[in-house]
Amino acid sequence: MGLVVIFVFPLSFPHVETSVFFSEADVMPPKKVDFLQIYIPANIFEALAHGTIPAIVVFSVFLGFALNSIDKKETFLNVFSILAQALSRVTQMIIKIAPLGVFALAAVATGTLTIEELQRLQVYFVCYIFLALLFTFAILPAIIMCFTNFTYREIINCSKDALILGFATGNNFVILPLISSKSIELLQKYSTEKTSQEPQKTSSIIDSVLPLAYCFPSIGRLLDLFFIVFVAWSVNQPIGLLQHLDLSVAGILSLFGSPKIAVPFLLDYLKMPGSYFDLYIISDVFTRKFKVLVQAMSFLTVTLILTSLITYKFTFNFKKILTALLANVLLTTICLAVATVGLGYVVRNVYHEDVVLLSMEIPDAVPATVLRSPPVLEPGQPPLGTEAEDILPRIKQRGVLKVGYNAEALPFGFFNQRGELVGYDIFFAHQLARDLKVTLEFIPVDDKSMSRYLERGICDIVMSAVPITAENLGSIDFTDPCIKTVSREP
Repeated sequence: MGLVVIFVFPLSFPHVETSVFFSEADVMPPKKVDFLQIYIPANIFEALAHGTIPAIVVFSVFLGFALNSIDKKETFLNVFSILAQALSRVTQMIIKIAPLGVFALAAVATGTLTIEELQRLQVYFVCYIFLALLFTFAILPAIIMCFTNFTYREIINCSKDALILGFATGNNFVILPLISSKSIELLQKYSTEKTSQEPQKTSSIIDSVLPLAYCFPSIGRLLDLFFIVFVAWSVNQPIGLLQHLDLSVAGILSLFGSPKIAVPFLLDYLKMPGSYFDLYIISDVFTRKFKVLVQAMSFLTVTLILTSLITYKFTFNFKKILTALLANVLLTTICLAVATVGLGYVVRNVYHEDVVLLSMEIPDAVPATVLRSPPVLEPGQPPLGTEAEDILPRIKQRGVLKVGYNAEALPFGFFNQRGELVGYDIFFAHQLARDLKVTLEFIPVDDKSMSRYLERGICDIVMSAVPITAENLGSIDFTDPCIKTVSREP
């Protein structure tokens, strides 16, 4: 239920016209996802070193089952207990300086975030608050009501102290005693056995169930998956249905650990910019209080339902379940509509990528001469050798790499607002000249003159997203394509 609501809520994100610019990583071959390595660790130490959380969780589960059936395991567990205490002290040392790191991240964000990026961050905050309140006061209480005899008022009264304390402190650990005591009071109210052992039995069951609810990924932790969906929208990288399923499995296993480890892993897993992790750390200062609200209600939900199931107070009313489902669907739809309308006014659809494009520069550029008009071909000029062994010595001897360009092949080659020749292929022309230790000379070409310029040695190479056509295949040597058209899953 939580995953469905989290993945549906991005429908409220406003449409923002944007563009994705090139980077050096675009020409790198895509890495294939090795699901076996992600989920089944061949080397647990390698998985620990690289932070492959799903593999670590799977290994830990199997190790736990194996240790459970071994009699003499105290010595082994004592070693890890001492190691855990040592790591806890290291963590405490880091926590002392952690505020300085968060302050530094916030300072960088304050100085670098644009107005448009701040507006998009507001989208995340608004939707996160809607989700947190929806789970805390609607969906999770409805689930409790479906499988127990408790009323909505009783559930809210039972949870209100933990909700207030959790929201005030932003800590989900300090609320556990409150949830335990209030759950015992509520369950004893509906107890059918008025014996002296009943309170002890109920307390014993809750003491076993509540730690399980705390250790397993709760709905509050799953809200961190909403940040991954937000990043996908922010960088204009839509997630398809299969990727949602993949994110669900990898996300649940990853969130057994700390979200601060899971979020970088999931960003890398879905090939999204890792720099957004800094934004997650900054936003977590604000969203943590709402996350604890959902975690508190999630702990209470698991505790009440499982304890009721064990003590035979579990109920299953199909009519009640259907009513709760329809009511929550209606309430979620209303929240989506309100968020969509509200965010439409907050985020202005201002297209500014053309300004960014025209302000681009070539970093570490080599000395270059740019011709604005094509050279005149002399009649009867003989063609030069075009073999690699002829071209490379000629470039080295001349000390100049002559590159043909098309100034209208955006974003591969164009003039910026300062009249400088920039672009994707122009950048790599500078890289090539730097590797050859020569200077550059850019010569304008078009489709008609390209083959003649190459044949007569006026250009050594043409770099402006030249399309591979049947007409040119017989007279021009093409490199392997560095840009491929990929149809994205809707």
